[in-house]
Amino acid sequence: MIWTRTPHRRRRLLEYSPWILGVAWMLLFCLLAFFAVSNYQREKALINTSLEQKGLTAIRMVNYTAREEIRRALRSDDFSAGSFSWKSLMTSALDLVTGEEGVLSARIVDLRTGQVLVSSMAGSRSGEFGGFNGQLNRKERMLVGRVHNDKSAMELELSHDNDGHFMVAAPHRIAFSGGGGENGHNMDQMRQRKAGNHADFALVREQLQRIKLRSPMLLLNLDYGDFSAPLKRQFLQIILQVAVIVLVGIGGVLSFLTVQGVKQAEKGVADLLAFMERLVVLLPVGLIATDRDGRIRICNRAATDILGNGEQELLGQRIEDAGDGRLAEMMKSAEKTTGSLNGEVSYTGADGHEQVVNFLSRTVNKKGEGESPGEVIVLQDMTEVKQLEKDLHRNAKLAAVGKMAAGVAHEIRNPLSSIKGLALLLGSRFDDGSEEAGQAATLVGEVDRLNRAIGELLDFSRPTKLEKSTFNLPALLQRTVQLVEQDAKSCGVQLILSIPAKLKNHTITADQDKLSQVFLNLLLNALQAFDEKEGDERRIELNLVISGNSTIVTVHDSGSGIAGKDLNRVIDPYFTTKSNGTGLGLALSAKIVEEHGGRLELESEAGRFTEVRVIL
Repeated sequence: MIWTRTPHRRRRLLEYSPWILGVAWMLLFCLLAFFAVSNYQREKALINTSLEQKGLTAIRMVNYTAREEIRRALRSDDFSAGSFSWKSLMTSALDLVTGEEGVLSARIVDLRTGQVLVSSMAGSRSGEFGGFNGQLNRKERMLVGRVHNDKSAMELELSHDNDGHFMVAAPHRIAFSGGGGENGHNMDQMRQRKAGNHADFALVREQLQRIKLRSPMLLLNLDYGDFSAPLKRQFLQIILQVAVIVLVGIGGVLSFLTVQGVKQAEKGVADLLAFMERLVVLLPVGLIATDRDGRIRICNRAATDILGNGEQELLGQRIEDAGDGRLAEMMKSAEKTTGSLNGEVSYTGADGHEQVVNFLSRTVNKKGEGESPGEVIVLQDMTEVKQLEKDLHRNAKLAAVGKMAAGVAHEIRNPLSSIKGLALLLGSRFDDGSEEAGQAATLVGEVDRLNRAIGELLDFSRPTKLEKSTFNLPALLQRTVQLVEQDAKSCGVQLILSIPAKLKNHTITADQDKLSQVFLNLLLNALQAFDEKEGDERRIELNLVISGNSTIVTVHDSGSGIAGKDLNRVIDPYFTTKSNGTGLGLALSAKIVEEHGGRLELESEAGRFTEVRVIL
């Protein structure tokens, strides 16, 4: 497991979705667009209202000026039909209007033909308007046509052409052209005062009537440039705001990509870290890494199994305290080389058993720096490997001994048969009870004993053919105990068989006769352990337990025990500490157990006890 510290605050910030920034940007864009369009529309409406008011004022001024010019001409002393000119009077009225600031042109047009009747241009801008002295263009004709359809009021229309003009169209009111009302009354008064000019008045009336029949329309062009400047500024502001929003959006996209990249990088690092952590956990060797203070920061499962401590007990500890000092003990036992410690070390494990560990320690230095940021320790449990090496060496030796024994037994057995026959013949020639007959009987007994030893040797050397069957193991143990029970009583040894109630019917599949031989040999060896020991505690315990998938039969005696130097040799053939032993009983028992796929384990302390475990 790897002990790491995560920057939780930064991780929480990265967990927020980057789409929040996109939503915020969209909201900001919508708000700015709404306010920009609203301001633009409001500014445009104010300009339109101002131009409408100015156009209305100019139209009223034209109509009023025309009426006053006609009235002044009719009241003059030199009035005559020949000197009266409506076009001249209207030109003066239009010139007066175009003299106002912001009025570019004023025209009176014939609605039926679209012909310009009277026109006036401000300054020197003559010819800049289509149809100034001739025909109206299509847009102007459409404008005056729409006004003609509704004579009850004036109609205004804004037209954005290339010159930026605001056109205002309205019907032109012909003064003194009617017969009734105030205008007709005033004309009658002037006609009564100048009765001699009645014919001239009639001609003037006729002239005005002809103009009225042409449905004259007053068309004004107002300067839109002064009013369009605020709109242009407003439009420029909108463009700048859009540019700012676009830049913010680009920044948001870049931020989004950056955050996504950071998250992807963190995910990649997290995946790599998880993979490395899993790899470290599954390593078949123990791995420990420390920081510069000597505290453990990385520790995998194999290391905890070797040291006999839990993971949480090791993380954060110093090397001197890890594994109750066992790690420091290994470091002291290892060989020192340049920048590392290595070698096989033996120590007493947490369970009290001797263990062998291949130890390797290296110091990790930063590149180009002498300071040590930590240390990496690799531990490999070699206990089983060493035991396998011992077993392999023992098996090789046993194979050599067995091969030699087979040859020797074959060569010795035939002479022994001849010696036994001659001894029996010799004994038959003497009287029973004589000294010679006794010596012949001793010779026959020694030949039989030697023959039994050769038989055991042959049994040990040749492969055993197992006759497996399923049987009740507690019943087999009970029969084996009964075979040695009398011998145990004669020796003053208490023999105890301990089988849990739940295992009374426990069955296994094995060679029943061979296993009976194994348990009988172990019990006899246990009885012989009391030959050289004195004391009150003389007891042999035979126990049956189940551990996982293994069946374990334990023979524990409180006899003389085995010396530590001989513990690893007692299974070897012909090794014995007894004066009358052959040294093959325990070796043959171990061979039978191994042929069943099990193993034989011994534990002993000289003068106190011996325990043999048969694990099947």
